[in-house]
Parts: sequence; C-alpha cells; structure tokens
Amino acid sequence: MRKEAAKAIEKAANIIGGMNITASLYSGRGMYGKQTWSVTSDSSSEMLGAVAYAGAELARAEVDGEVEFDVDDFVEEVTLLTTDSMGRGTVWY
Repeated sequence: MRKEAAKAIEKAANIIGGMNITASLYSGRGMYGKQTWSVTSDSSSEMLGAVAYAGAELARAEVDGEVEFDVDDFVEEVTLLTTDSMGRGTVWY
C-alpha cells in the first residue's frame, strides 16, 4: 500500500476516535524482506469505517482543490489490499 493511503486511513481513525488503527511499514510472509506500508487493526468493521471516512475526506479535498493523493488513487489502493493475521490484529497491506 502507498504511504498516502495508509496515513489517510490512520488519520481517519484518529478523527473518528476510539479506533486502534496504526500505519507502519510491514514485511510479511513471502515478501523476502521487501517492505510496504500497512495499517493494523483489531476490528474489520473499524477498518471499514476508517477507509470510508478517509475516502470521503479525500473526495472533499479534491473539491477544495487540495489534492496530492486523490480519491481515485485511494480506491485503487484499497481494492488491492491483502491481509495477514498473526494473532495481534489484522495487518492490511
């Protein structure tokens, strides 16, 4: 996942509040040391809420002309997410 997508999801979770979602670099099974950005969450429903909120915020930024990472880029990133779960929540990358 691109850093911009991970950070947008983490920011959305912080704005909503009460969510344990963290963005960080991740290197999982079969990645052979290669790293990508990820978000970790204990709850799929919280993750879904944060993704929806982040998408709405990016759409608002486009309308306001404050675009660095647009909603189309974001949608492309989140539709390609893969997950891994090793007993400490789910990593979405």
